[in-house]
Amino acid sequence: MEPGIFMFVLFVVGLIISAVWNQQQEQQDEYKKAELKLQAIEKRVGLAKRFLEQNFDYFQKLSEAGKAKFLARMRVVLASKRIVGQDGLVITREMQILTCAAFVQVTFGLQNFRLPRFKTIGIYPDVYHDRRLKRDLKGSTQPVGLIRFSWKHLKYGYLIPDDSINLALHELAHALKITIEKEDIQLDDSVSQELYEFVEDSAPIRSAILSGKIDAIRNYAAVNEDELFACCVEYFFENPADFKEKLPRVYDKICRILRQDTLNVEGDFAYANTSETSAYRRMSSVSGYQKVARAPLNTKIDDKAYSWTSTLMLLGILLGPLSLIIMLPNSESDGASILLFMLTLLVVGIMIFWRRLFASGYMSSFVFVAFMTFGWLFPALVSGLLLNSVVPLYSYTEVEHHPNVISANGTYLIKRSASKFAVMRNGLPINNHLYNALKNGKVAYSIRFEMYYGLFGLKEFKSAEIVFDSGQTLAL
Repeated sequence: MEPGIFMFVLFVVGLIISAVWNQQQEQQDEYKKAELKLQAIEKRVGLAKRFLEQNFDYFQKLSEAGKAKFLARMRVVLASKRIVGQDGLVITREMQILTCAAFVQVTFGLQNFRLPRFKTIGIYPDVYHDRRLKRDLKGSTQPVGLIRFSWKHLKYGYLIPDDSINLALHELAHALKITIEKEDIQLDDSVSQELYEFVEDSAPIRSAILSGKIDAIRNYAAVNEDELFACCVEYFFENPADFKEKLPRVYDKICRILRQDTLNVEGDFAYANTSETSAYRRMSSVSGYQKVARAPLNTKIDDKAYSWTSTLMLLGILLGPLSLIIMLPNSESDGASILLFMLTLLVVGIMIFWRRLFASGYMSSFVFVAFMTFGWLFPALVSGLLLNSVVPLYSYTEVEHHPNVISANGTYLIKRSASKFAVMRNGLPINNHLYNALKNGKVAYSIRFEMYYGLFGLKEFKSAEIVFDSGQTLAL
């Protein structure tokens, strides 16, 4: 049995063991009880629309195209985030919908809206005790990737939509700031610069809050720059007109960071000219000239974090088949080993991309199949074959007796069509004198092959030499 086949079997066994272990973990871990099943996502989105139409002021103000975009992004959040109950809380559809809706609301203006670092959202019935901080909390956001809410206070934030207090918006503002600062994703143009400018200007604002000169933002915002940003986001969504009237410069900074203008209801909250630079903005304010541009509204998922998939598919289509046509006929492994290697790569690819590209709604089934073929399988197979050929793991020697010598179009070859070696079936070149000697039967010989198994257990040709009965050898 070739090592490649053995490695595939080992992979399958490991996959089975991993699946059994995961199943046991799911039974023991109460977090898993609340995880959404992928097949229920579409149903959740249907329920979400009806719920949001009745209970979510932000959603109600959107156009039909804006609502379609909002729901498309909710599908991604439902598929990629884990919403789990704590302290015995059973997660309901209302909790799932409201939590995901808050997530989409904060990131609605951004192309990169996923905040991939934050995969788990824990919800408690009420205030909970944080052992690390040694105090009771209503909510918290941890850079390790966990957001926690008190359901009582999360729900309260949307029951009174204009008091500038909203726990969900507050914690998700923290999550967005962490994502931008950690550069987890390919950021929207200049967002990190916009946030930097906000932080740079935060100290005078916090001082003014403490001294009572600014009373529009609650005092908690003065604790640090993080809390100031989070409180401003609450104020921005719940009292935008008041915010803009009292603090127009701060309001504009939040607009630029979130890529939203909550007063632009007719334009689905789009913010004008979000790509302009800081220098240009300063020049515009001096000259009085203001360029107004509405961001195009797409109902499809527009996320630069996965823009590389189309480039990879194009390269796979252009180079993949040609590379395989050149490489596969020269492979020394049999067809079964190559097929098993391809199947292994395909399984690995599905494990990596299924949830984030297909289940999330980012790709349709047709596009996902095309990506797995041209964007993943072809490039991975070509790369795997190249790595296998340049990283030898185990070498060995084989001998083939009584090969044939032929002359084809002026080229002299040692060749045998029935050989188990691809390099022999293709023909090993020899010179005219050696051809005549071997052809006339003046010497008895055989071919000794130096072979090796590469990184992925596929057989590769290293070198060959003629072994004469006299004991002499001649490298080919």
